[in-house]
Amino acid sequence: MTNLDPAAGIVLAIISRRRPRQLRRLLGYLSEHSDEIGRAGVRQLIVVDNDPAGSAEDAVSEWTGSFELRYLSQPKPGFATARNTAVEAAWGTRYLAFIDDDDFPSPDWLEALLQMHRKTGAGIVGGPRKSLLPSDAPEWAKAGFLDSDRPVQSGTTVEVAATNNILIDLDQVAALAPLFDTRFDYSGGEDAVFCIRAARSGVNVVWCNEARMWSNVDPGRISVRYVLRRAFLYGLLFVRRELLLEPVRRRRVKIRVSWLGKALADFKEGSRILRRKMPMASRVRLARKLCLGLGKLFGALVPNALQPYGKVRETISALDFASRLGR
Repeated sequence: MTNLDPAAGIVLAIISRRRPRQLRRLLGYLSEHSDEIGRAGVRQLIVVDNDPAGSAEDAVSEWTGSFELRYLSQPKPGFATARNTAVEAAWGTRYLAFIDDDDFPSPDWLEALLQMHRKTGAGIVGGPRKSLLPSDAPEWAKAGFLDSDRPVQSGTTVEVAATNNILIDLDQVAALAPLFDTRFDYSGGEDAVFCIRAARSGVNVVWCNEARMWSNVDPGRISVRYVLRRAFLYGLLFVRRELLLEPVRRRRVKIRVSWLGKALADFKEGSRILRRKMPMASRVRLARKLCLGLGKLFGALVPNALQPYGKVRETISALDFASRLGR
């Protein structure tokens, strides 16, 4: 591995909430590869425990890697609040990278992100995350429904990058502090809003396919119901983030009307599920399109449609119907 100037300094941050088994597995992997990861410039690993009961503390105590691990407790639940805790701890260091506690990065993923940053000057560099499915996973699940990916070339400017695989140049985004909007604490989507705000301020967001990342998928997520619920939430968040970023009320009305049109387009495409027999993966893809449109519809019409940690109101019967379509 090429030495990438450790003096630049990278803080690697993991947010964990009540997933000690996954965190312990990730920390073991990072410890095993800590010499290589450290040569990419990592000064410190931060684990933010977002569980008031401190469920991550035991896993952190087992750390044996070659660079420092810092444990931070943030008992107030919330995606954005936990991420801002990591940001506050990282100020004074040039770079901050986030990964999730169920991730498995390639040992050179940070080097790839940093090289892309230096090549493009981008303030935010994101990378893909592929799902690792169990051997007995149904065939439809292998169609990429659980991946976080972009079908673009490395170096391409993108609108958003997920915080499951991201490098942030803190010098370029300092004026945006606090970086993550706590209005998205309970729904997620705080990473997308951060990227959009950064781009509007002139910070470039680019993609890096070489920063490879994998995730062990929880068996409970390998279900049509989970995929459709997530599609609904994404649709709702697409609308909500645009509305919350627009301060002018008259423009927000236009945004709602625009998203209603997009929801109708999703319904039109998704309705093809009723027309003919097709492979299960195709049925799930179309049912997902219906739920995406349903989320956009709710986002445009229903105020405060979100509850803590992504639970939504008044959707159970609609999602159950869509789940049956996907069978």
